[in-house]
Amino acid sequence: MTGTKTPVERQIQYIQLDQGDDVPLVRDRMSFLRGKRALIIWPERGTALTRKLDLVMVQREARRRAVQIAFVTHDAEVIKNARELGISTFETIREAERGRWKRGWGKVAAKRYQKPAQEPEPEQLKPLASRITNQNQRSRIRSFLERIIVLVVLFGVVGGVAYIVMPYATVTVALATQQVDIDVTIYADPTAQNIDVENRVIPATRLPATVQTAVSIPTTGTQQLGTTQAIGIVTFTNNTSERIIIPEGTIVQTSGDSPVEFETTGDANLSPGNGQTTNAGVTATDDFVGEIGNVEAGQINTIIGEFAQQVSVSNASATTNGDTQVFQVVTQSDQDNLLAQARAQLQNIAYQEMKRNLAPNQQIIVSTIRIAADGERSDWTNFSHNVGDATDSLTLRMQAIVEAISVDTVHAQQIVFTALSGAKPRGLVFDTNSITYEQPGSYTVDENGRIAFSMGGHAIAAGQFEPGQLQEQIAHQSVEDATRIIEAAPGIDSNTAPTFIIGPEWYGDRLPMLPIRITISTTTANTPNIEAVTPEMEIPATEIPATETPTEEASTTQ
Repeated sequence: MTGTKTPVERQIQYIQLDQGDDVPLVRDRMSFLRGKRALIIWPERGTALTRKLDLVMVQREARRRAVQIAFVTHDAEVIKNARELGISTFETIREAERGRWKRGWGKVAAKRYQKPAQEPEPEQLKPLASRITNQNQRSRIRSFLERIIVLVVLFGVVGGVAYIVMPYATVTVALATQQVDIDVTIYADPTAQNIDVENRVIPATRLPATVQTAVSIPTTGTQQLGTTQAIGIVTFTNNTSERIIIPEGTIVQTSGDSPVEFETTGDANLSPGNGQTTNAGVTATDDFVGEIGNVEAGQINTIIGEFAQQVSVSNASATTNGDTQVFQVVTQSDQDNLLAQARAQLQNIAYQEMKRNLAPNQQIIVSTIRIAADGERSDWTNFSHNVGDATDSLTLRMQAIVEAISVDTVHAQQIVFTALSGAKPRGLVFDTNSITYEQPGSYTVDENGRIAFSMGGHAIAAGQFEPGQLQEQIAHQSVEDATRIIEAAPGIDSNTAPTFIIGPEWYGDRLPMLPIRITISTTTANTPNIEAVTPEMEIPATEIPATETPTEEASTTQ
């Protein structure tokens, strides 16, 4: 009688899904249905559990709780996945109640009576299996040993190569150094033809340039030319039963801490009766001329005088026409600022033009750039407006002759280098990368018309050694032995111990066998760094006034 189902066993439990429901929700609802049949119903609109993995997880939970499941759904993807998993699907609930449910895919195993008649017994296969096993066992052992030997040889070769090639070292040694600083006075003579190292005289060239520019700035002066009073219309409302005549000149005002006053421009006649209204024109009083008289609608709400308790007032629209006319005008300060700015622009333009025409190695002494004594003329300086004129901007068109002195920087550096060489200690050589030259300092003009300026130079005098030879000497040496070799080398500062960085860590404290894997770097211990001074000199920003320059036009003639 095991094939007969009782009514309780055939009872179907319904699980209605909503759009977006997930597997944990279905599993929770299935936890109360152990040993029963569960019909999972998909929503009419939308869908849920569209992934095959979701159905697999539901099916596993159903098997764990001995629940037989089927689906009611129209989703083609769900139907396809259910078919692959052996789960019944139906179009309607009624069809599911009457139809036959699949049990779902489970483990498949053959019954004993299904075994083929000619299949040999395990006892018959034991001798053959033993021979094959022994042969395979010997073959696997031999193959394993061969692989071990190959791996050992390979690791040995790789390890030997790594031991030779991989190690690296960086050795930092301190050179015997001394910084040399010098400051000399050089004379730039426009009459000299050649350099005179002994007397520190170099030729100088006077560079004139006639340039012009146009500069504009906004004017800063203001002038008030006139004001107008605001006007508007107010509405008076009778709060009594009597006729009221409000005379011209009646004062009305806004409320608040700073009320604005208006006066009526004519008589206003209010008919008898509470709530009767009439309109009247108003204008701002003399104390409230200009923009202050422009108030929003509803702001005028107070009557000053005898009608304050009898009549109320309001303005239905804003008052308008209040205005103060202010114009910008030219001041003397505007002209002075514009003139200073134009002069700076002329010097800058002339400097740029002079640079384009300089010979190689020529350099302008910036401090000598200036407008010549007779370089400005009244007919070359034209303002667009005079002081007091009304205008938003002021333009100056100006032309001038600018002069500057240029020198050959190579000549100046030769004199400084000669002075540096004279101050260098004997036995040391200059590091050419450390030689720097300062820009020419302040200048003076002597009685012979020469330009005298100071110029400094800096250099580091250091010992010399041959890195390649030192690399070969310390290769594969211990750190202690390498230190002794380095300190004995010429040009090395023996008072500063060398530093070593050796890698990898497993290599120990011995330097690499290959000299090429040793990097030797030098340092100038106890010597301050010298910043290189670029030979290019620009006009300092402080020479140009900090005034706004909206527009600029320039040209140069020479």
